[in-house]
Amino acid sequence: MSATIIRNGRIIDPVNGRDSVEDLFIVDGKIASQSAAKNQQSKSAEIDASGLIVAPGLIDMHVHLREPGFAHKETIASGARAAAAGGFTTVVCMPNTLPVADNPSTITWIRDWARDTASVHVLPPGVGPHCLHRPKWSGRDHGRRQMRPKSRIDAARGGVRSHGRGARAGPLSGLQSCR
Repeated sequence: MSATIIRNGRIIDPVNGRDSVEDLFIVDGKIASQSAAKNQQSKSAEIDASGLIVAPGLIDMHVHLREPGFAHKETIASGARAAAAGGFTTVVCMPNTLPVADNPSTITWIRDWARDTASVHVLPPGVGPHCLHRPKWSGRDHGRRQMRPKSRIDAARGGVRSHGRGARAGPLSGLQSCR
């Protein structure tokens, strides 16, 4: 049984209404009481978190991991390392891959490859053919024919739909939706 004590960290837990500087005790990978940590037979590892925040892992709902097909831009492993460095424990990857992540075989490949290479939880997109827009051909394809979406809804900007002619509010402002 292993135990870790995170000392003097500012613990922020919105679910339990906790925001205070104190020690956090972890036994066998789970948060435990101080008495459970002290009952350990082995020596506890200690981490000094003075001036740092201790919080539940963050979730990024919009990442561009770009694998399969565009590994020269970002791989699942490199994107997961960047997410972990920023405090994220789970990411949801967008379907802008080649082939587009809209079928069971591509989704299975992403899930299996992420399980083997990623340092955080990677959730593949849950899109179906009804959510994909008709593609247009990119002018900057460098001899390869790449497909780009005709329009997109950017949830980070409050559901703004961009068609290249300016932007307007989407039908479900603040929510990502299919047409």
